[in-house]
Amino acid sequence: MPLLAPPALVVTELSLLDMSITSELSAMPENLLRLLFALEPKLLARLLSLPPLPLAKLLALPPELNRRIFSLPHTELKAQLSLPSKELLRLFSLPPHLIEQALRLPISPQA
Repeated sequence: MPLLAPPALVVTELSLLDMSITSELSAMPENLLRLLFALEPKLLARLLSLPPLPLAKLLALPPELNRRIFSLPHTELKAQLSLPSKELLRLFSLPPHLIEQALRLPISPQA
């Protein structure tokens, strides 16, 4: 099933991405990319417009953790992405179990 063409807002943000972010995106599993690009356009554009360091940290998280983050209700994910970039960097630099606690994610089956 091909991905739908992203709206102009998302295309603009994609075109502005740092090369390190582009390589993080290309390394993501296809199912995770589908989940990411299924986000509403404004939310996806907000995520892609994060400063390079917090965005790189987020994209480099383990795929299962990213899947759970991208599956958050859009209002919760939007609130998290609205944090100042220093706080986002600090958040995404934490060990996975502390990120889960900070984002109040449901307990992971592996825990």
